[in-house]
Amino acid sequence: MHGLQHNPYRNVYAGGTNVPERHPEERQRRDAVPASSTSTCSNRSSLKFNYRLYNDDWGITSHELGADLSQYITHGVIVRYGYRYYTQTSADFWAPEYPTVDGINGYRTGDYRLGPLSSHLFGGTLEFDLAQLAAEHDLWRRFGMSVNYERYFNNNNYSANIVETALDFRF
Repeated sequence: MHGLQHNPYRNVYAGGTNVPERHPEERQRRDAVPASSTSTCSNRSSLKFNYRLYNDDWGITSHELGADLSQYITHGVIVRYGYRYYTQTSADFWAPEYPTVDGINGYRTGDYRLGPLSSHLFGGTLEFDLAQLAAEHDLWRRFGMSVNYERYFNNNNYSANIVETALDFRF
């Protein structure tokens, strides 16, 4: 990435005053994502594992590990469970406080996403394929619906409950 990398409207408390944040103009990012899936025909379930390694030239390295289990309850009804763990190191120029306005090597940030972080996300989804549940009705065969709940929390004292519902129409 090349160009403006920081928020021009965000200030940082440095050297006893508020100054604009400043990030390097260049950033090289790299990641690798190996994944594995397996299914069993005997109980109609599948298990999926994934891992993501990320690093960049700002000093951030992150690891993400996830697992998902999908299980058919009956024709047209699927339940999914998932979990994800994420951790990252901070950027070389990130600090909770900057003693001088020069920051670290001339850079400073107020972006919490460039600091150290670890988080957990877990939840479940219930999916209904109405084509299987109401096969005798032409209109219903085009619909599916799902309800999803996830719980997120991290070491920065942030947590969230996420609820999603969806209605699908196939045409």
